Amino acid sequence: MRGMLLVLYQLQIIIGIFLSYIIDLGTHTINGPASWRIPVGLQMLWGFILLSGIFFLPESPRHLLGTGRADEARRVVAELNSLPLDDPIVIETIEELEFGIRAENDGGKATWLECFSTRNQLWKRTINGMMLQFIQQLNGQNFYYYYGDTFFKSAGTNLDPYSIQAILGGISVVGTVPALYLIEAWGRRNSLLTGSIMEGVCALIAGLVGHFMLAPPDTPADQLTARNRQGGDTLIAFAVLHVFSFSVFWGPTPWVYLGESFPLRVRPKAIALGSATNWLWNFLLSFFAPRIAEKIGPLILLIFFGMLVFGYVYVYFFIPETKGLSLEEVDEMYRSGVKPWNSPSWRPSEKHIHDKGDMTTEVREVKEKDEESV
Repeated sequence: MRGMLLVLYQLQIIIGIFLSYIIDLGTHTINGPASWRIPVGLQMLWGFILLSGIFFLPESPRHLLGTGRADEARRVVAELNSLPLDDPIVIETIEELEFGIRAENDGGKATWLECFSTRNQLWKRTINGMMLQFIQQLNGQNFYYYYGDTFFKSAGTNLDPYSIQAILGGISVVGTVPALYLIEAWGRRNSLLTGSIMEGVCALIAGLVGHFMLAPPDTPADQLTARNRQGGDTLIAFAVLHVFSFSVFWGPTPWVYLGESFPLRVRPKAIALGSATNWLWNFLLSFFAPRIAEKIGPLILLIFFGMLVFGYVYVYFFIPETKGLSLEEVDEMYRSGVKPWNSPSWRPSEKHIHDKGDMTTEVREVKEKDEESV
């Protein structure tokens, strides 16, 4: 369920982006400042709704425990689960959170450098998370969003950039839906490997067809030959398939992997490094892609093809399968030294803290020792 919930979060973001494209499509033809004031104003409206809802949210039980407000944390857990304060589930949940906080704070505050330490191969996990975000940004999907309308115009389409964005946004929404099932049914590795193949084929065909069959940019529509139009139809078809494949596989999966690969102690910092990598390469793509495309045209898609080939190789040799494993079991898997291509069949050899019975006993023992020392 963890993977499905993380993909659901991604789906909600994609739906929000798609709605923004629809609003832009509906308002860009309005004469006057209303064409931009309406989209900006709606952003403020949604922000106000979100801000208003925050006041009705309970405080995080983990935060309350971390600040010494255990009674408040117990009340929040009980309310969220519609249970009395003394219910065993409430008690076990609080004890589990307390144990996690103890483990996280053991050894002092985590540093950024610790994300690259050799303990439990944290350096390898951090690099893997950053590399997946790097590959995700350079596999071609965002290029279609940012600058695809240039090629689509050469393909003979009469659609404006707003319509193209809205169409690609709708495809992204549709593509993310099957990912809710495939992320758990196929696992993380198979999703990434399959996505690399499908997107790589799309980028290769679109790049070659665009180079050899499209008319030069700014060619009037009435001067396009039958060959130009066939090439345009082919490019558009594979561009759509590329965006769809990204939404199923490489869109959500790197974020799922990033969210389940690190122990609690360094998890926030490791995820932050992955997110920073994503946005850094997103900026570099948007900055350099139009300059490269101006010189080599559709052949820029072959660069993305090369990146997807690299992505396939990297995932196969360096990314282990984390489906169905707890954070503690991921630790054990990295310590075991199992090869990534053998990781789907790997099974943990011991029980971990997430087994509630063991955790309850362990936490109580820690509490008793603390009381004795006092």
